[in-house]
Parts: sequence; C-alpha cells; structure tokens
Amino acid sequence: MKKVPLTSLLLLIFTYVTFGWILYTWLWQTWAIVVVVILVMVLALASPVRSIDIFLVSPLNTDRAAFITIFIGSFAFVCLLAWWPVTVHFLVLLVASLLFRLDLQIAGFSQKQAFWTLAFFSLSSMGIGLAMNYFLLD
Repeated sequence: MKKVPLTSLLLLIFTYVTFGWILYTWLWQTWAIVVVVILVMVLALASPVRSIDIFLVSPLNTDRAAFITIFIGSFAFVCLLAWWPVTVHFLVLLVASLLFRLDLQIAGFSQKQAFWTLAFFSLSSMGIGLAMNYFLLD
C-alpha cells in the first residue's frame, strides 16, 4: 500500500471543508452543479495529457473552430471576472487539488488511483463541511 502525502492531504481536506461550509448557504440546486464541476476538475487533474488534447488541441483544427473557441474562451474569462468571489473559491480548490495530485504522482499512484483518491477526499471533505454547518448552526 502506498503512503498518502499527509501535508497536502490535510490542506486539501481543510480547503474542501471550508468550501462545504460556505456552500451550505447557497441554493441546494447549486450543490449538484458543484459536485459535477469538482468531479470534472478531478478527472482533468488525474489525466492531464488527455484533457489538454481534448479541450485545447481538437477545437483548433480549423479557422472557424479556432474563432469559436477564442470567442467562448473570451466570454468565459469575462464571466470569471464578473463572478470574482466564486472564481477565487474555485481557484483555491484547484490549487489544493493540484498540489495533492502532484504529491500522489510523486508517491507513485496511477492515474486511476489518483482520480479515486482525489474524488473521495474532495467530495467527502465538502460533505463534512456541509454537515458541520448544518449541525453546528441549525
């Protein structure tokens, strides 16, 4: 059994618990969207080469596709700036997940093991934050 890096794991858990605490005040419909976004982020971190090929190289094959990709990317950038507080939350989650993913890679975890480990700790920590807010404040 491989050893899980403890420092980055604790940072990941603390970050997601804090996010779960904040997420409790959002609408419940948002929770499902956040879970899907987190799973997509974890999947992209678990297999980065394939993700880069699918999302960046494939749309740039023709001029029309490149224009549409640049247009959508510009719109997404403006949305990220408009919703800056939400963007900061997800950037912090991304950085903590990326650090833990790098430590898992150094520890010798495969892509599949890294995905399941990241998904488990991310979603369970977020759930703990939601539960803590529910039971401690309600």
